Amino acid sequence: MDDADAADAADAPPVSRNVYLMLVLCVIWGFADSVWSGTVLAAWVFLLSDESNSDVGYVEAAQGLASLITALPVGYVADKMGRQGVIRVGGLSFLAAAAATAWSVVNPHGDDDKQALLMLTGALCLWGLGGGIFSGPAQALFADSIPRGERSKWYMYLMICYLLPGICGPLASIAMFHYYGNDWSLEELKPVFLFGIACEVPAAGLAFLFKDSLALPEGEEEDGDEEGSGGAELGEAGAPKPEHLKEWRRGSNGGCVTVKMVPYVMFFSQLCIAIGSGMTIKFFPLFFKQQIDLSPIAVQSIFVVSPIVMAALSGAFQQLSKSVGRIQVMILTKVVGVSLICVMALLIHLEIHTWHYMIPIYILRTGFMNATCALLNKDPCCRFLK
Repeated sequence: MDDADAADAADAPPVSRNVYLMLVLCVIWGFADSVWSGTVLAAWVFLLSDESNSDVGYVEAAQGLASLITALPVGYVADKMGRQGVIRVGGLSFLAAAAATAWSVVNPHGDDDKQALLMLTGALCLWGLGGGIFSGPAQALFADSIPRGERSKWYMYLMICYLLPGICGPLASIAMFHYYGNDWSLEELKPVFLFGIACEVPAAGLAFLFKDSLALPEGEEEDGDEEGSGGAELGEAGAPKPEHLKEWRRGSNGGCVTVKMVPYVMFFSQLCIAIGSGMTIKFFPLFFKQQIDLSPIAVQSIFVVSPIVMAALSGAFQQLSKSVGRIQVMILTKVVGVSLICVMALLIHLEIHTWHYMIPIYILRTGFMNATCALLNKDPCCRFLK
């Protein structure tokens, strides 16, 4: 480090406690979610509803719908009244959701199955509200607490804090299934479910420690990425230099998309992907259970390997984007990812359900669809696999 770098480091403001809190929260939240909210939740609802795929869809949709409906009001209140209060509401939502979910799981089954299912649906609405707050206002406060020039580094750490728990959670559930029984029954699923819910409570507690006053003053936080989409050179404020912007407008997009259209194109593309993912992702554990006849341990093993492949592909695509551009890489990966799920659909149509084909294709498809999160924006959206 030369004298100039040493002077800059000495003058840089200290990293806010909000930053470290967000990293720890994501580790705990990611671990807990990966234990119960994927394979275990889908199988639990399927068994509780007399093996109804429709009920699985309705119950799972409640969580996403709650996040969607509350996103704008939550964002508005956070901007007007401060983020720390809204984040604490997210913590309270998680605590209430954990209590309601635990009740629905330990409630005696039989005649009360429908009541337990309704309670679980209401709990998932609370999970959706809290998750939306942790992914919205809490992420915004995290960003505002990062010193100038360090956002890329800390978002890389945040990505790691999402990916590693996504591996460790399924590993923990594998150990529990090995101990309690590797079978698709409510009794074998219950301890894994309750363990995952219990792990959410510390994440809720951390929500009460965030403070708006610990965010950096305006102008000291990071104000731009080091490079623009497609590797365009940036000016001092982090925006593409005028000559590069004009060139992009004229030629690199073929004249089909203007700069003003980019946000709308990105929104529409992500909306289409989200709708397609919502119709498939939550049902993959049931597909592996019903059509390929995999055990709980085998299904959870898939979700151990998927983040590893995704991380490896993410590094490769980061390097590729430096030579061909971010947009080109994102288009390529999405085309390949959609093509792979079409291959899976074709194999199902041909009644080829062997795991030797399906599992590798699924893992590659998951990797291609999610590995460009850091290129799209530096928010690690990969916690919610598409």
